Amino acid sequence: MFKALSFAFDGLGSVYIADGTEHVNLIDSTGATTLSFGGSGSGDGQFGINGARSVLVDGSGNVWATDPSNQRIQKFSAAGPIATDVAGNLYVLDSTYGVIRKFDSSRNYIRSFASQGTGDGELSNPSAIVVDASGNMYVVDAGNYRIQKFDSNGNYLLKFGSQGTADGQFTFGMPGDIAIAPSGDILVTDVIDGVSDRVQRFNSSGAFQSKFTAIVASAISPTAIAINQVTGVIYIVDYGNIILKFDSSGNYVSTLISGFHCE
Repeated sequence: MFKALSFAFDGLGSVYIADGTEHVNLIDSTGATTLSFGGSGSGDGQFGINGARSVLVDGSGNVWATDPSNQRIQKFSAAGPIATDVAGNLYVLDSTYGVIRKFDSSRNYIRSFASQGTGDGELSNPSAIVVDASGNMYVVDAGNYRIQKFDSNGNYLLKFGSQGTADGQFTFGMPGDIAIAPSGDILVTDVIDGVSDRVQRFNSSGAFQSKFTAIVASAISPTAIAINQVTGVIYIVDYGNIILKFDSSGNYVSTLISGFHCE
């Protein structure tokens, strides 16, 4: 059994899960583990002591996984937190230095932007990044209890959130995750106390819209969030080894996968 840290859906309804071990695991829509790839080490296709930490699936079905111990990102064919835009550019969030690095579709380095700090455009312990259809980036700036928005060139646009438990505020008891709904709304997980943990919804300008509880069924605390871009259905990976399914309005639907194991 493992603790999911990051996950991403492919076009067939299967989910790739990075759990901080030396493997990325593929679980089909029935909850069965159908593939586990990786291994311990520094060779091609292997992961270092901190394991695979973040995973995404691109439009061609390729799987990208961060390997922080070996200071690299690896690409696997279909069979730090990262995000891609519609042009295929890759954005890598360096949580240690508070920097975002941009690479083109061929993975050539383009530029870096942001820096450590508390001012506008500065980051403290950032935990997640997502890119919208226009190429704008939203970054969970966990150490500053806020979300920051940048354009595709790394220019600071706006921020929203502050420390607290009121609507529109964050506590980030665990590093928060972020996702974009088909409507363009921004959904952010916020771990408070294991009882009041929630997902908050904001519009693209940062105005609070609504919230829903993430503590349902046997949930402990949310660790990752993903949204089906066709249906708007919301999926949350919980620290209690479960994946929860919510409708597009945040109403709990079912426990999709519970107590999953991998070989």
